[in-house]
Formats: sequence, structure tokens, C-alpha cells
Amino acid sequence: MRNIVPAKAPTVGSLLEAQLKNMGERIRAHRELQKLSAIVVAEAAGMSRVTLHRIERGMPSVTMGAYLSAITALGLQIDLSDPKAPPDGKSEVSLPARVRLDAYPQL
Repeated sequence: MRNIVPAKAPTVGSLLEAQLKNMGERIRAHRELQKLSAIVVAEAAGMSRVTLHRIERGMPSVTMGAYLSAITALGLQIDLSDPKAPPDGKSEVSLPARVRLDAYPQL
């Protein structure tokens, strides 16, 4: 039988590391606020308790799918809006009306 070990954590910068840790802490706090055990949430998310524990610690080796499964199982959502976007929702980036194909010879 093969030994199954956790994936090696990818190298991430300190900002991403802090964001993952914060996300994990928020996931755990929400689980505890709902008075749910790690086993119950892990089963609802279709993962092991150990994987949920890794998520709650903000480990970068856990797949994004597992993070999303845990978030969904707890009834949470992720907001992917751009924090730098203006409040009216209009982007400051404008696209040209036409794109010339000869500007892209690789096409």
C-alpha cells in the first residue's frame, strides 16, 4: 500500500500567506459560531477532518476546490470583486473599439 502524504506547500509570498491564514481563521470562527464540529463540516464538504483542519490553518497546499467546499458547507460565500474598482462599478480600463489583427502576427 502506498503512503499518502499531503502535497508539498507551494512557495507563496507573505501577503498570500497572511490572506490564507486570515481566510482559514474566518472559516474556523464561523464553524465554531455555528457550534458545528470539524467532523460534521468535513463530512458535509466531502473531505477529511484533517483537510478541514489544514484549511482552517490556511495551508497553501490545500486545493482551491477544498477551500470552496468548506466555505459552501458553512453557508459562506467568497466575494471576488475588485477592491480597487470605483464604487459605481465602472472600470477605469477602456478597451479599444477595434483590434487590428496585423498587430498580432502570432494569430
